[in-house]
Amino acid sequence: MPRNTLPIRVHQLWDCIGHGTAGTSLDIEKMVQIASALHNISRDELTTDLKSAVEDGLISSEELKVKGTGVTVYSLPDPEYANKGDHDWYCFQCHLGGEVVSCEDCSRVFHMECLAEDRKPQQDLFVCPPCHIQSAKPAAERVNLKQKQLNILLTYICDRIKDWEIPLLDKFDGKIWAIATNRAAKDHWRLKYLVFTPMDMSTISEKASGGKYTSLEEFQVDCETLLHAIGCYFGPDLIKGVGIGASFIRDAMHDINEIQLCHDCFRRSNEKDHPWWFCLPCHTQHEVVWAKQTGYPYWPAKVMRKDGNKYDVRYFGANYERGWVDGKNILPIDTPLTTLKVRKNAAWTDAFEELQQYQRIGKDHSLIDTLPPRGGKAATPGKGGKGIVRKTASGKLDDTLTPPKRRKLDSPSTEAKSSPKARTPGSSKVQLPAKGSKTTPGSQNNGMSTLKKNVSAGAKIQEAQGIPADIQNVPDLGHRGKAPTGMLDLYNEFEEELRDANSMDVSENKAARPEESSAEKVTENVVSSTEPCSDSVSDGSKKIEFGENVNAVLKKYKDLMNERYVTDISVTKRKQWCFNCEREAIYHCCWNTAYCSTGCQQYHWTKEHKRLCRRISG
Repeated sequence: MPRNTLPIRVHQLWDCIGHGTAGTSLDIEKMVQIASALHNISRDELTTDLKSAVEDGLISSEELKVKGTGVTVYSLPDPEYANKGDHDWYCFQCHLGGEVVSCEDCSRVFHMECLAEDRKPQQDLFVCPPCHIQSAKPAAERVNLKQKQLNILLTYICDRIKDWEIPLLDKFDGKIWAIATNRAAKDHWRLKYLVFTPMDMSTISEKASGGKYTSLEEFQVDCETLLHAIGCYFGPDLIKGVGIGASFIRDAMHDINEIQLCHDCFRRSNEKDHPWWFCLPCHTQHEVVWAKQTGYPYWPAKVMRKDGNKYDVRYFGANYERGWVDGKNILPIDTPLTTLKVRKNAAWTDAFEELQQYQRIGKDHSLIDTLPPRGGKAATPGKGGKGIVRKTASGKLDDTLTPPKRRKLDSPSTEAKSSPKARTPGSSKVQLPAKGSKTTPGSQNNGMSTLKKNVSAGAKIQEAQGIPADIQNVPDLGHRGKAPTGMLDLYNEFEEELRDANSMDVSENKAARPEESSAEKVTENVVSSTEPCSDSVSDGSKKIEFGENVNAVLKKYKDLMNERYVTDISVTKRKQWCFNCEREAIYHCCWNTAYCSTGCQQYHWTKEHKRLCRRISG
């Protein structure tokens, strides 16, 4: 039976009755006093809400005779009994009561005004939108995955959301939900009176781990069911704006859209078990372009989708961030570098190298096995990309997928989460990247790892560090915190030369004393001779010679490294660094102040520099 009382007001009425000192039953006068003190509810509002709550079966009323006069007293409902019926009490879309229409196939109900025109009842027959999308499965046309493969990807979504460590999402438990509203655990019974269908992340995660989801739409409906439960119990605050419910469904829907765009990219971004995972080919062909955002250089990027003249791109290099870029700031990938006028730095060079590898592999998939380690020399065939991309005998990519050992993410996603409207670059406040980390244009971090128990997810995001959103997407214009490329190459050469010397010594020993195949080859003359002594002398001299070789190699590269270190220090001292974030600066302000971007300049100017700037004071 549908209800008319607002769920949040039902909580307030229950608070008033439970707060009374005269036992579990209160008359209207006592209710008015308590309601006004606790929740600032007027007498007229209280009278209307009490009547509605009694009709809905959420409050018990009884007529008593006191000194010959009839008095109505109100009490809490029976905690052990909740008459559910066949259908939900609240609209699945807005989570409120009122006149609703019931679905023919499930327990969901909707207000007529909450339904799209094409989903409104036809001739008294109503199939709700969730049932419709589960039967139609529109995503199946774009996502060609077997059930096992699909559930592995959904497990990644569940793991990331569970990393938020928010108890009310993890477990459908009356005590946990009551404590989350700053009420006592004894109020656990309220949950079954307000929420018709139980759902939590533990249930969703179990279904995904057990391979029970048959479509993305089924997973989406379960997430929406959890959101509905939160909306009915906690009211609109947690399902709008920056509330926990809103953050949960926004992130879940974002990941579902990512799977629909390219399930290969989504899988590899979660597994990250290959140093060149972003370069490996996908079943979905991605166009590569040069994309430019205001204040940043042109950067190589994959086009994930287009919306009119807007491009949703994912940048090469660093954290593989996302951004929506206007078509006028997109150039073909074959545009000459001289036209781009890019000021190269370590982050850009790394991204450009990754682009080149992506283009090479796109022309010849067999090159996957020869990909070099990041920053190192070429790998031997058969060692690169092991377990990531397989090819059948016909040369086609094998789409089989087995559950790998997934890395634990640093946050619910180190990957930036974007949606066409809510996730454009600079649209949310995020944490400033650590010094020395490589950052690409549009760099974002959804910050959900900061969510703790009973805390609004979005509120934490909005308060993170108090740094303006427009300076979060700043590319790293230097190599601070990272060893210079030349020094790394020198170190790699040193390791290889040392290995060569070691392997040469081992091979010489093997050649000098080959192992005999049988005991009969050992003669009396050999046993009785003094050759073992000469062998030991030879071994000792070879050890001394090998040690001298190692010391010579060490001295050689120690001198070279010292020389390179002095050179690198000299180069570093000639550069300017951002006064705000300490990256390499490209915008000079006054005598000792420069910035890496206009965002840093604006932030520092507002914070303190407008009082100290030499150009103004001088």
